[in-house]
Amino acid sequence: MNKFLISTIALLIFITAQSQNSTDSITIVRSNNISFIQNNIVLTPKRLAGVLKSNTTSYKELRAAKNNLFFSDLFSYAGGFMIGAPLGTVLAGGKPEWALAAAGVGLVVVSIPLRLAYSRRTINAVNIYNTDLKKNGCLQKEVHLAATSNGFGLVMKF
Repeated sequence: MNKFLISTIALLIFITAQSQNSTDSITIVRSNNISFIQNNIVLTPKRLAGVLKSNTTSYKELRAAKNNLFFSDLFSYAGGFMIGAPLGTVLAGGKPEWALAAAGVGLVVVSIPLRLAYSRRTINAVNIYNTDLKKNGCLQKEVHLAATSNGFGLVMKF
């Protein structure tokens, strides 16, 4: 009876420890923009970086994606200003510099592939993280009733 009680308690502790050691993958939701969800929580870019920091390969990919985002934002904001300045001049009744607007359109066009590269690399970083979770996730554990040297009992294989 005492062995049965100890085995039952050990099994309950094992099951509890197993349930507390879950590592959930990140879900990618694609709608108008891309969202990343882990444990029913939408991850902001800052939180996503915090989660991916534990995996060096995915974190390096995310850093490269953030560089693409920085330059995409830089070119799009500068281009938007260069487009808006001549339009403001027209509204004020002045003579606009259409060459400035054309250069602004060029900068906005350059920012589009950089923004797409940001999305692609961020998704790749999350996929790397999820793949490594599956590889390095919880060890396969087996519990079954078997004959042992002391008689019948529960055998756990890790």
